[in-house]
Amino acid sequence: MTVGIYKLNFCGTNKVYIGQSIDIERRYISHKTSLKNQKSRKKLQQAYNEFGMPNLEILVECTVDELDSIEEEAIAIYDSVNNGFNAFKSFTNRQDLYGENAGNAKYSNDLIIEVFHYLVDNKLTHREIIEITGISRGALADVSSGASHSWLKNLYPAEYKLLLELKGTKRKVAKNIKTTGYPQIISPDNIIYDIKPSLRGFCREHNLNHGSLGEVLRGHKKQYKGWKVPYTT
Repeated sequence: MTVGIYKLNFCGTNKVYIGQSIDIERRYISHKTSLKNQKSRKKLQQAYNEFGMPNLEILVECTVDELDSIEEEAIAIYDSVNNGFNAFKSFTNRQDLYGENAGNAKYSNDLIIEVFHYLVDNKLTHREIIEITGISRGALADVSSGASHSWLKNLYPAEYKLLLELKGTKRKVAKNIKTTGYPQIISPDNIIYDIKPSLRGFCREHNLNHGSLGEVLRGHKKQYKGWKVPYTT
């Protein structure tokens, strides 16, 4: 884990991106994931789309207190705003003074944005998002529920609204489980079943894993082996 300033170099151009991080190695992994999923900032994403994946170069190791001033100096040296892929000249010029920039946050803003988009896309389970991004279960739950990182609403108002709607749908499913038993389930053959007499008994009867099917019934997973809950809108 390296604290310091780094540079992203692209093959085919001398333009670069300068960044800072309290864990440069993890930050680079986050960059790669965001770029592959078309989730990075506009200038950096365009660079990836044209030149491919950048290589990491650590420029300076420093203390956390020195990050802002040294990053600003490096951006000026490489002129990476006017002739590169940075959007801002310094920490204080940034428009996103939230998340990691508002204090000693554990995760970078870009990682939180990446997690946010995974949640909105609603194609991965929470477990899969944790494995891909390395975020903690608690932090993921906070983003998913809107309990923290409300700055995402200003950046992505439509997507944020969708996330809250997805949260409401999952709450309805959970409430249904608690008050009236499990919701109905649709088989891969489009046959609707009631979960009777119990989830374990139903899974034994249909040769299913009760844990995996339970995730579908609770709204944590979209489908398991083609079995899914008939959500209503």
